[in-house]
Amino acid sequence: MNNTPETDNLARGNHVVPTEFARDLERERDEALRLHRDALREREAAEKEADDTLGRVHKAERERDEARQQEQIHYDNFLTMQKERDEWRECADMLVVALKELGGGDLPDYAEFVLSSYHKLKEAAK
Repeated sequence: MNNTPETDNLARGNHVVPTEFARDLERERDEALRLHRDALREREAAEKEADDTLGRVHKAERERDEARQQEQIHYDNFLTMQKERDEWRECADMLVVALKELGGGDLPDYAEFVLSSYHKLKEAAK
């Protein structure tokens, strides 16, 4: 720090501060300012990284919420399909009863085929 106008001006005046001591103080001040600037840069970088991380967290939360909504929609559809399946099974059971009553024990070939196919499907579903 040879070029220290503040210290040189003080040293030329009627001040009692030794030049070398004043230069040391200037060096310490400059070092403290440099460290302060570095710390501010590090803080800004850390804040940016924290903001980026927070943004990724918010994005992940949105994606999670959307996935939960989709899961609920699929589950509701599943329940609806189960209900419809049960209704169709009930209709099929009523159809079997009606066919047996209509046939009086002697069913046409296609009715026998339908009944046997129905019973096979019903057994396979168990």
